[in-house]
Amino acid sequence: MATHRRPFSPGLWETSSRAPDIFSDDYRLDRKAFPFPSKKPYMEYYEPLQRRQDTFRTWEFEHKVSAEQLSDAGFFRSTQALDLTLCFHCGGGLKEWSKGDDPWFEHALHFPKCAYVKMRKGADFIRCVKGERPATMTLEEIRTLALKDIDERENGDVDSGHASEEETDDVMKCKVCFQDNLGAVFLPCRHLASCSKCASVVKHCFICRRDIMSVIHVFIP
Repeated sequence: MATHRRPFSPGLWETSSRAPDIFSDDYRLDRKAFPFPSKKPYMEYYEPLQRRQDTFRTWEFEHKVSAEQLSDAGFFRSTQALDLTLCFHCGGGLKEWSKGDDPWFEHALHFPKCAYVKMRKGADFIRCVKGERPATMTLEEIRTLALKDIDERENGDVDSGHASEEETDDVMKCKVCFQDNLGAVFLPCRHLASCSKCASVVKHCFICRRDIMSVIHVFIP
């Protein structure tokens, strides 16, 4: 999203052990995101998770997005705006959070070059968020992803190498209509659990209950 701001020296961040006053009255944040790409942490003080969590003690927007999710995604709360959050590593900022926003998804969407996102979520996640992942998947890839979903739901170990053909066929069925084969991957959670038809009418992943931001339609050869 477009923003208008004056650049500032990252040295301001590196010389302080507490959240710096990085904005003056001259800064105008017109939209939600503003980037400060970096290969090394802009704010090493907030690298420990607990320190980021501590900045959200008076977080008034828990009903929109949880402080736990934000801190895990690398954000700490700035004192310069009500819901302004900054990434300790890339320095990117996000504000105007809405109910159902996923911090990892937004982080990867607006700041795909952030080294922390790459380290925690991987390049494949970033490509999915940006819509660059191929829209087709091999049958083996779909089977593997489906078996992984079952493992998550049952909290057990699924050995895909020993799964019977009947079990595998059941795995490949849509978990909404139980008729058509799986054909859609929900983002950002990446659960594969419905056919393409059912994916067009559901708004929440029925496995993890997260909001569906987008859908990748997959092809089973």
